[in-house]
Amino acid sequence: IIEIIRNVYNVSLITIHPQKGDSIVAMSKLEEYAKIIEDLGVTLAYENFPSSVGRRKWVCLPKEMHSKFILPFLKLTFDTSHLDNPAECIDEFDAVSDKVAVIHLSDNDGKSQHQPLGTGNVPYKQFLRYLKDIDFSGPVVIEYMPEYQDKLIEDVRKLAAV
Repeated sequence: IIEIIRNVYNVSLITIHPQKGDSIVAMSKLEEYAKIIEDLGVTLAYENFPSSVGRRKWVCLPKEMHSKFILPFLKLTFDTSHLDNPAECIDEFDAVSDKVAVIHLSDNDGKSQHQPLGTGNVPYKQFLRYLKDIDFSGPVVIEYMPEYQDKLIEDVRKLAAV
């Protein structure tokens, strides 16, 4: 499947939502297919989720991913809206930055994820300045709920000014 995604979409970086299952089994399968994945030249960037989903996914927190992802093709998609404490996104990112390949940027108001920037607890301006300061070069994806899609162009312009 990874080879098909790579070839059809011509990509080498794939974001994956952690699935249900056991951590030991998941890592064992990734180790079993490591050579094939490495030969494909693909990076798998697992997206973080709040600890509340920990019972349903084999891995979910950024620090947990960081400690388990020893295979060179395993990275993180750091989602600011999925953090347990989005206001601490800079500290959370700093702790795992060497394994972050993608950032999903959106806000979280304590009730809902993937809200427009500036409507919740994510200090997005400070976070973007921090990313510039450390020369983060990966993609930053604005990820909003469908009802906020009309805000994307306006918010992209806001981000360009930061």
